[in-house]
Amino acid sequence: MRQWAVGRSLCGPTVAVARRSYLRLLRALAKQPWAAGEPGRLPWWGRETDSVIDAKPAAPVLDPLDRSGGIERHRLEPSEFVVWACEVMNVASERVLGGALDRAAVRQRQLLAGVAVERWRIRTGALARLFGRRADVVTRWAKRAGELRVENAEFCEALDASFAKRGKG
Repeated sequence: MRQWAVGRSLCGPTVAVARRSYLRLLRALAKQPWAAGEPGRLPWWGRETDSVIDAKPAAPVLDPLDRSGGIERHRLEPSEFVVWACEVMNVASERVLGGALDRAAVRQRQLLAGVAVERWRIRTGALARLFGRRADVVTRWAKRAGELRVENAEFCEALDASFAKRGKG
């Protein structure tokens, strides 16, 4: 019965109706003049001349949020990344990892999560364990960082420039 699942959805609501409909279709196709022809002579198999393939060299592609797949960075552990990012931002890692709720600390967490996830491909679950938060919270921080970057182009540029100066970006 399972073999008719596709036929049922395409040819009818029940197995019997689908089977009859499918067989009727096969009989109608068998009457077509091209049905007895060789595969190379089927109407949709036109002859093509040999031509040179115009292959362009591979280039990194940018998505709408300007994250490039072409930048290859070495892997960092989440804890190593947080320590390094805090050093670059001139912020104590205890402040960012702690539960401070002032606007500056929240913005620093968002920035750190956004860059970690988007540019360094660090998983939100790994960051969440480090922050002592749930993964959906860290995902929300990274999402907000992406929104801020779209709204304000300078949001991540300063941090990326600092990373590049340090030699790891």
